[in-house]
Amino acid sequence: LQNNIRKQIMSISDCLIFFVNDKKVEERRPNPEHTLLYYLRNVLGMKGTKMGCGEGGCGACTVMLSKYDSVEKRVTHTSIYACITPVCRVHGMAVTTVEGIGSTRTRLHPVQERIAKFHGSQCGFCTPGIVMSMYALLKNCSEPSQRQIEDAFDGNLCRCTGYRPILDAFKTFSCPKGENCCRMKKEGGVIEMEGGMGDTETLSPLDPSQDLIFPPELMISCNDEMVVFRGERVTWYRPTGLSQLLELKQKHPEAKLVVGSTELSVELRFKNTHYPVVISPTQIPEMNRVTILEEGMLVGAAVPLSEVFEKCQELIETRGTHQTQVMSAIVEMLKKYGGQQIRNLACIGGNLVTASPIADMNPILLAARSQLNIASADKSHRVLYLEQSFFSAYRKVALEPDEVLISVLIPWMGPDEYFNAYKQARRRDDDISIVSSACWMKIRAESTGNNLIEVDRVIVCLLCCCCCCCCIC
Repeated sequence: LQNNIRKQIMSISDCLIFFVNDKKVEERRPNPEHTLLYYLRNVLGMKGTKMGCGEGGCGACTVMLSKYDSVEKRVTHTSIYACITPVCRVHGMAVTTVEGIGSTRTRLHPVQERIAKFHGSQCGFCTPGIVMSMYALLKNCSEPSQRQIEDAFDGNLCRCTGYRPILDAFKTFSCPKGENCCRMKKEGGVIEMEGGMGDTETLSPLDPSQDLIFPPELMISCNDEMVVFRGERVTWYRPTGLSQLLELKQKHPEAKLVVGSTELSVELRFKNTHYPVVISPTQIPEMNRVTILEEGMLVGAAVPLSEVFEKCQELIETRGTHQTQVMSAIVEMLKKYGGQQIRNLACIGGNLVTASPIADMNPILLAARSQLNIASADKSHRVLYLEQSFFSAYRKVALEPDEVLISVLIPWMGPDEYFNAYKQARRRDDDISIVSSACWMKIRAESTGNNLIEVDRVIVCLLCCCCCCCCIC
């Protein structure tokens, strides 16, 4: 094992490599404090991606991030906020911006064309982000449903145009009746769409040959070696094995583990927080996969919430609604959790370890009696039940400085167990909770004969923006 660790450590790179709009970017000793948005605008001079709120809330900075999944042997495409994504995080990935999908000097992409013809832009500041959200959706689903189209924009704000013309434009990519829709006729390589804005519009169909190809180079390199980027104030590590990660955490117990940086970037920008050492566990296999076990669903701590959402939906369909009551609660909660771009970045472990009073996943995981798998270099792996005082105080958890949360086991519900969760916020989408709660209840199997249900045990977790309380009966 030690020989393997030495061999891994010897293979270290300090060169940031990624692609932007099919062009390779190589940066020696990049600054870990720079965001992807800063690099795009100020280093590469690409001004199409806009700077809005700077905290991952408005969507003006949305770009598409593509990466190769070596386990499933496929390329994944996700929309992300460039304003909170560290540029070091995109090592070995491909970034697509609004400049890369089309322009008036070459050829507009159908997404750009339709938002223009349906008058879905006024000031235009938010338009690049809205276009990229739709583009990312079409890369994953060429014929999305109208519900999918609406959900894809819950992380994009428009302050002047209004959402109706934007949705009218993009819903032309979908129709409840599919090809049999009476409003859609294909003639001469174009689509004639009647109605909408009151005029007949000639719209170009989707053409896959217009899309950029994922760089083959990224399928065979960049992600097999450990990378270390040293800036003036911050050092960024991205290990490739669990042993490397635990050794680094032992050597740098004060280090901050970062996956999506949805919390870190806000702290750096608005609270002037400084972390000299940052470790990214995005290449640790044990922390980036979902495994189905007899006891429940084992979720790696670095798995994005969007992937957790998809996996829970699959389990609900295959295992039924009673056994997957916790998964159903997770699905309903994640529908209201930030925007799509946030869910593509944030992870389940980050929700737990940051111990934020507005982390919507924590009441569900706590009330469900989830198990935490924790590891360190010196100590053996240990299992901790989340209800056993994991949250020790405000923004404090029961982890030693050298320990790392590896995964979370979410159990199945038994035949005599029931579970539900709720969230109340000022608006339905993309808003923090005023209060969220979750409740697990186990009833006694024996019948009393008086038509009354006897409760054996109850766990209720209530989380609000200023406190957290848990009651176990």
